[in-house]
Amino acid sequence: MNDTERQPVLPATFAGSSSVPVGEIAQRDLVRCAPDESVAEAARRMHRARCSSVVVVGEDDRPQGIWTERDALRLDPARVEERDRPMASVMTSPVRSVFGSVSATEAHGIMTEAGIRHLLVIDDDGRPFGIISQTDLALSHGAEAYLRLREVGTALGGRPLRLEAAQPLSDATRAMSRAGVAAAVVSWADDGPPGILTERDVVRQLMCAAEDPSVAEVASRPLLTVDTEESLFRARQMMLEHGIRRLGITDPESGEVLGLVGFAELLASTQSRLLEELGEALRQARDELRLARRQERRFEEVRKRAPVGLLILDSAGIIQDANPMVGRLLGRDPLTLIGCPLADHLPEQPALYRALDELQAGNDEELRLELRLEHPTRKDREQWVEVAASVFREAGDTPHMVSMVLADISDRAERRALEAEQRLLATAFHTTHALLICDPDGRIERVNPAFTETTGYTPEEVIGATPAILSSGRHDAEFYREMWTRLQAEGRWQGEVWNRRRNGEVYPQWESITAVYNDAGELEHYVAVFHEITEQKRLEAELERFATHDRLTEIYNRAKLHALLEQAHAERERYETAFSLIMFDVDHFKSVNDTWGHLAGDSVLRELADRVRTVLRSTDHFARWGGEEFLVLATHTDAEGAWTLAERIRRVVEDKPFETVGGVTVSLGVAGAERGESLRRLEERADQALYRAKRGGRNRGCTA
Repeated sequence: MNDTERQPVLPATFAGSSSVPVGEIAQRDLVRCAPDESVAEAARRMHRARCSSVVVVGEDDRPQGIWTERDALRLDPARVEERDRPMASVMTSPVRSVFGSVSATEAHGIMTEAGIRHLLVIDDDGRPFGIISQTDLALSHGAEAYLRLREVGTALGGRPLRLEAAQPLSDATRAMSRAGVAAAVVSWADDGPPGILTERDVVRQLMCAAEDPSVAEVASRPLLTVDTEESLFRARQMMLEHGIRRLGITDPESGEVLGLVGFAELLASTQSRLLEELGEALRQARDELRLARRQERRFEEVRKRAPVGLLILDSAGIIQDANPMVGRLLGRDPLTLIGCPLADHLPEQPALYRALDELQAGNDEELRLELRLEHPTRKDREQWVEVAASVFREAGDTPHMVSMVLADISDRAERRALEAEQRLLATAFHTTHALLICDPDGRIERVNPAFTETTGYTPEEVIGATPAILSSGRHDAEFYREMWTRLQAEGRWQGEVWNRRRNGEVYPQWESITAVYNDAGELEHYVAVFHEITEQKRLEAELERFATHDRLTEIYNRAKLHALLEQAHAERERYETAFSLIMFDVDHFKSVNDTWGHLAGDSVLRELADRVRTVLRSTDHFARWGGEEFLVLATHTDAEGAWTLAERIRRVVEDKPFETVGGVTVSLGVAGAERGESLRRLEERADQALYRAKRGGRNRGCTA
């Protein structure tokens, strides 16, 4: 096999860490050549060093460009004179470089966005001291455990490019360049085992003087394979053991070669962990949300059914609020208790007041004791009440409020059943969820500290007001009418609400509102419990956008558009709904990168995407198909309508110079879907039409 490459030696202290500086894992023995040296000489040096790139440096040892195996595909093996061309005429310039302190993760991101496989590593003075490739990153990523859990079949992309052994090498390199692949499967006429043709093989051929040999003379045979059910870790080990960079992926039953896998695919597979981690974070958030909802339901059910009283005292022991059950326990109208010292209504209870003093002083975390009281209606009977209390503190640990729960435990048989409910209600205001209690007219009576932490409003600012003080303006009147209609009919409502904090910030929350009725069936309170779900919403949006959009142009990515294509194809087959494809790419885009640099090339792609969106219809779908190639799915449109749209796209690109590079044009291929035609065939026809447009002089379109 000839698909070998030097493997990096990783320091044991950080091998396997994606945060390792690239200077630690870069290949230090750079292969260099001068700008006037020939392609053949550069190829010989790359072959001797078993590397995938050569750095072109000037007399001052400063990098002027880079020539890689991918660049070798752009040369025509049929022309012997190509081997004598100087490096300055075939290299990619300027060369993308990073400082040695940049992390491996950042380097991978730069490669992915730029669509390149090598980065030059420079020191603080800008001098090159190493180079890093996708293979180096894949081997340093440290995802062995993850790779053991993933099958090779999960890394399978599209069908591999297939070549015939008898084909001229020039035809093969053009096919590989068009397909954007680094390797292809080779079939022999003798029906023997397949082989593989790689960029490395093409580089090796450039050392020779032979004029356009056949693929059979250059390719390697047999192709080493691994079946889809093997682990990615096994594939990695096989490549390391055999000193190769690619394996064939075979069907375990038929033995058919389904695709190729290499270190680049291993790196892409580990990158997908980010999506999985985001998904796991979202799942955890949803689990926590479900748990919180269960806790809310439990609290509300206990509050509604528990025969206990609730008292709220300020730090001086003055009653601020008392529910009807307190009035029944003490034999008084609860309204007459408000504003009075607790001692006026519970006299001769020294143990209670000593315990309250200890609680507010911080010597005890909670209060729990039993009191013997006069029965409110029967003088011949004693009443036992169990009291549980908790203290709420402001900043600086100053006591702010005491909540007390009073339960009638005269019937000893019911005592144990009440204990759990008392503890829950005693700490009700300690919940991490915001709590809001309104009177029957919808005016706020009480809030807990979590309400202030979430909204920014203090109790003094909201008590007596309505919840409309939190309104963000994002919900119309119909939304609130429906909410109150259900609340009055069912006694409960829950859902997502967008509210506004005191500082003006709008945020999402999940809210549950319950109507509380007394024994006579009269409405007493509305209790609302809510918590912020900003992080959950952010995770959902981030995951959705990451999975469906191209990061450079912010339009759909290939995976998203392919899903839309499958949907349009299904509708075509079922309802005969027309749709068409418009495939186009930027003319002479390599010259843009070579002349202006990759940052300018990225700017051209972003501006092109922005322009094209201005002429598309709401029913059209637009995606970056790969590199400088784009695809428009024109739904409910036949080939004639798609041709008109394609012309609008061509003109909007051509009419106005681009900000960074001046005039830019595109070539387009248009194909209308035909009954019974596969998506793959439709894409091939659009691609063929595109290349006819390019051969016809560019800045034009062709129909399939």
